[in-house]
Amino acid sequence: MLSKDKIIITSNLIPLVGAIFFGWEPKGIIWGYWAETVIISVFSIIKIRKAKGKKSSYTEAQLRHSMYVPQTKLELIRKAKKRYLWIVGIYGFVFFILFFPSLKMMYVILIMSISSFVEHAISYYTEFIKNEKYKNIFPFDQYQKPLSRILVMHGTVIFSVGIVSFGFFKVILAVLI
Repeated sequence: MLSKDKIIITSNLIPLVGAIFFGWEPKGIIWGYWAETVIISVFSIIKIRKAKGKKSSYTEAQLRHSMYVPQTKLELIRKAKKRYLWIVGIYGFVFFILFFPSLKMMYVILIMSISSFVEHAISYYTEFIKNEKYKNIFPFDQYQKPLSRILVMHGTVIFSVGIVSFGFFKVILAVLI
């Protein structure tokens, strides 16, 4: 049986292998990462529902100075759904305008979506359920957790969109200026 780490590495290598050996277009790969954001969003909401930790890793002062902190788990789940709908919706709309998905891209999106779903499902089961991480993580902490991954992933995707749309040198010049 494959270990969780091997599955994560394999899932993350699929776009590279697809681009190098199967001629996947960058636009299709970008859509695949958008689909992964949808999957991360769904698993994040599932984790918030399951989280049972009693104490946040944030201090009272950090919580008071952060944006609105929902008082109940149900409010937090609603807020998470809104957050992810905005993230997925805005990027989906922009990508749709820039890169209308062709039929050829659909198999790339499907393959990346399946591998991402398998990766996140196995991670959810092994880390969150089997290792009982849900017992120790506070729902608000779980709410905040995926943001850094999503921001890094979208930063990379936006940079890639710029390269694909406007050319490598123009993007590098814009970043340097």
